[in-house]
Amino acid sequence: MKITISEVLNGKQVLEKLVDKEISIKTAYRLSRIIKVLNEELQLFEEQRQKLVQQYGEVQEDDSVVVGKEKLQDFQNDLSELLTAEIDLGCEPMNIDEFGENVEIKTAELMMIEKFIAG
Repeated sequence: MKITISEVLNGKQVLEKLVDKEISIKTAYRLSRIIKVLNEELQLFEEQRQKLVQQYGEVQEDDSVVVGKEKLQDFQNDLSELLTAEIDLGCEPMNIDEFGENVEIKTAELMMIEKFIAG
């Protein structure tokens, strides 16, 4: 399954909500594997994002790093490029039927995980 970092960021929270639902053991296992891969990818993303902040930012008196107006556009361009990078999760989307009839989800939430769900 190919997906962008932005789609990972949008979908992870909804997928984690599904973990608390009553689903079959097989579905729970597949879901947990997907979330594990997402967490690994998000860790790599955060490391790269921090590098961008360090590259474009300036250290403040309180040791925080702030990207100033003069470098903000370049920072946003590089961050956007990072967010739209496609990654291969190495797994197939889950079939919507795997969740059964009793799992309820908001339409907006379903739209955020549509890349993770087939059928």
